[in-house]
Amino acid sequence: MKGFVSQAVPALVSAVSAAGGPVVLTDLSTLAGYGHLHVVREWADLTSPPPHAVWALVPQPEESGGRPGARVDGTALPLNSPEQFVQVDEIEVAALLAAAQSTNGSVENMKEQV
Repeated sequence: MKGFVSQAVPALVSAVSAAGGPVVLTDLSTLAGYGHLHVVREWADLTSPPPHAVWALVPQPEESGGRPGARVDGTALPLNSPEQFVQVDEIEVAALLAAAQSTNGSVENMKEQV
């Protein structure tokens, strides 16, 4: 499986790079589990940012305690600045989905980029 993930990483990077607008990554656990979470660093690099926004949704349990920070299956998400991590609660997620629905007509119309 590790070899398969290694072979898929360039396709992921190409798809994100070729996207015509913002990209939302919703499951980074495979990258984290097989040692490829470093690809996110390229998109988070403040000195050479991508041409469009790349966001990663990383659920965090409320009971985790301590300082907030993005972790994927126990592996820290590579960030350059603490401001690159934002906690979003259920109310804010509902508002974002409602805004997307009013713009696109339905949540199902949101195009999956990757």
